[in-house]
Amino acid sequence: MNRKGIVFIVVSALIYGFIPVVFLWANREGTNAFTLTFLKSLVSLPLLYLILKIRRVSLRLERQNLWHILFLSGFMLITNLLLSISYLYIDIGTATNTHFFYPIFVLLLSSLLFKVRIQLRQILSILIGIAGILCFFSNFSADTKLGFLLAIASGFTYALYLVFIEQFRLGKKDGFVLSFYMSAFSCLLSLPLSLLPFDQTSFTFLFTPMVLLYVLLLSVLTNLIAIVLLNTGVSLLGSTTVSLLSLAEPVSAYLFGIWLLNQSMSIREFAGCGLIILSLMVLILKRTNPSEKKEN
Repeated sequence: MNRKGIVFIVVSALIYGFIPVVFLWANREGTNAFTLTFLKSLVSLPLLYLILKIRRVSLRLERQNLWHILFLSGFMLITNLLLSISYLYIDIGTATNTHFFYPIFVLLLSSLLFKVRIQLRQILSILIGIAGILCFFSNFSADTKLGFLLAIASGFTYALYLVFIEQFRLGKKDGFVLSFYMSAFSCLLSLPLSLLPFDQTSFTFLFTPMVLLYVLLLSVLTNLIAIVLLNTGVSLLGSTTVSLLSLAEPVSAYLFGIWLLNQSMSIREFAGCGLIILSLMVLILKRTNPSEKKEN
């Protein structure tokens, strides 16, 4: 398995595990998920443009690639909004872990839509990982059902993103160029959503210094680092393997919650982290069978 790709995906997962904490901090300042999602894309555009200029990389892409990026930007935008809004109904650790049912969706979509063969080791890894995720669930009352549904829906749209970015072979494009266009299209696609009659899909104009700091932090971490590493990792490892390696994210989300939000971890949740780490080891460790030469 490509070691560079593994490092990219694990680092990306650690960053995404930290993002819910930043969203929660920003929400406490009076802003909402939509405003944060829009602003982090908007702020990242000049930063990405500057990086591309310094690297002397052209922004020119084929028209077909632009349509593909627009298509994928919609999935990523909806994923971010659904997951962020779910934080209002369930805690960030539970939301992140519910979102991480998406490896199942990746396996099913890859198999059903593109006839990708699912390997036994991948099935074993995902079963262990799901068992670990289930250890984090302790409350499924009627009041939290909407939060769970939003988080699961975000997992499905994210699975669509991973499957199609692999099929479109966009991961082979320059990561910063891809992130630039995705940020631009995310801003454009956000505008119609702002007209919907919901509090969480409307602009808020409470831009305190701390909100602006959080927006800058989100822009750098997600659009300049994590998404670039993720897209490159998909091209090196494939969407199925990436979805399984990203199981490191819910573990990191809980660890960041304990460290930065003073959350506690029960014995059951600790066991869940252990199972998720075991699922990663099952996936990463090489088989003794020499016939395995390529991972999906």
